[in-house]
Amino acid sequence: MGADPSPTCGHIYVEQGRYTIRARSHWVARWSGYGQSGTIPVTLSTTRQLDVGEIQVIMTGG
Repeated sequence: MGADPSPTCGHIYVEQGRYTIRARSHWVARWSGYGQSGTIPVTLSTTRQLDVGEIQVIMTGG
């Protein structure tokens, strides 16, 4: 947001065009109860097409 730099998962596109973007997230839920315990791994992923065009910003005021 604002002037803050992009997080490590961010990307700056320097040219207009259509790009294929991929996102992947891996989670592990750990549980325990009734003398038992374990883990449940979950991996989510998706691929999308992203059209990148020109963005112009007009600042007014100070």
